[in-house]
Amino acid sequence: LDGPHQRRNAAVAIALCHLPARRGDLPRDLDACIAVGLRTASWPGRLERVERDGVTVLLDCAHNSHAVEALTQALGDLDPARSHLVFGALGDKSWQEMLAGLAPLAARRSALAESQPGAAFDAPEAAIDAALAAASPGDTILVTGSIFLVGAVRVHLVGGPRDVAVAL
Repeated sequence: LDGPHQRRNAAVAIALCHLPARRGDLPRDLDACIAVGLRTASWPGRLERVERDGVTVLLDCAHNSHAVEALTQALGDLDPARSHLVFGALGDKSWQEMLAGLAPLAARRSALAESQPGAAFDAPEAAIDAALAAASPGDTILVTGSIFLVGAVRVHLVGGPRDVAVAL
């Protein structure tokens, strides 16, 4: 998984696997299993890259200010002049703080225009379509904030079921 925060998370998980009290519950070839897990780990919507006509769309469910901070650190080399932001958050989130942290990453922003210059859209699909229309090959579109936003944009771009029910 991309981002320095994910490397720290992986290090914690590996350390927990090696706790002596847990050894009896884990496979004998623990290190080989960990290596396979690290190589094959996938987390849709977490710094996930989708390519569209030479434009990179980054999907990340940074839905609180701590996650935004981790995201901005992971994207430190992103060129704001070649970047677009599609952002949305639920009303109970600290969206003003989140958007303020994200704003320097992108020259163009979509959504929550009352806080930062940009355009507001009624639907995630319309926001990503507008960002794609405004982008040029080599540009990056960052879609972040609400898990619902990222999920809807992901389905719009790559297909798949929307709002899949989780069996309990």
